[in-house]
Amino acid sequence: MKVGHKSDIGSRKAIYEDSIVVMKSNTVYRSKHVEAILLALADGMGGHNAGGVASSLATETITEEMTRVLEKGQRGLSDEEMSTLFQKSIKLANKKIYEYGQQNPQYQGMGTTVTAAVVLENIVYIGHVGDSRAHISNEREFIQVTKDHTLVQEMVDDGKITDDEARVHPQKNILTRIVGMYPDVDADIIRVRLDEGDHLLVCSDGLTDIVPDEEIHAIVLDYKDPQTICDALVEEANERGGFDNISVILGKFDADDILIQKQKKQKTELRTIKLKSEVLTCPLCKNEIQEDWIACPYCAVRLKDDTRIY
Repeated sequence: MKVGHKSDIGSRKAIYEDSIVVMKSNTVYRSKHVEAILLALADGMGGHNAGGVASSLATETITEEMTRVLEKGQRGLSDEEMSTLFQKSIKLANKKIYEYGQQNPQYQGMGTTVTAAVVLENIVYIGHVGDSRAHISNEREFIQVTKDHTLVQEMVDDGKITDDEARVHPQKNILTRIVGMYPDVDADIIRVRLDEGDHLLVCSDGLTDIVPDEEIHAIVLDYKDPQTICDALVEEANERGGFDNISVILGKFDADDILIQKQKKQKTELRTIKLKSEVLTCPLCKNEIQEDWIACPYCAVRLKDDTRIY
């Protein structure tokens, strides 16, 4: 998977409170050695730089916990274990942020959203709290795979307002679930399968509050390079006002991603077989010899016609 990312303070925002992480490591998945890609995004809040502290603590904790387990695993992780790992990582981040706020009065009440994804072959596991989002985009559709933990989303779910009304509602940014503000939090855990040509977009509300979904979709389809797409999305948000920090991470999935990993494994196996086949032994004493030797230095047998020389 090719990944691009960009995080910007915004053209009218004075404080930077977002935090993003993109990391690749090796792990075992479904009894195979594969590349694991971690994409983590947090949008903090709290004022006086407290939001920046919260978002940084969240991404650092989740990254450390996830990579520690992924890199350590030798037998592979099941779907249930991946879900448990994500839930545990976000709960640990919540605990650290909450305790830090209790110990430092200037940061009390700070919190952050978290939307983080781990890509293993063509499967994505997502841990989500708040109103940052994860989308799947392709030629056919643009799908939001996470659900906002906001007051207006609850109003939409209850049928009190429409999606269009929610977009411009004055209380659209009131969160009903947040990492670090309370002693405990539960994350939504989502599993998604990627198909060839899919893009995985993780972004903060600095993008989605100001750029409509159809415009985001169009920009994703306009460019081939993930980094160019990220740059264009941030530029569009800034041109529309840039009222908040804008953070985007985008991964482009191709079927070749799995094929390349399989080819790498096959090349390694073939290399091992080739090396083993190149080990020659003396027909008499069975010690290792080299192909260009005329006689074995251990038993003096002539290697060309298997006759002993003295």
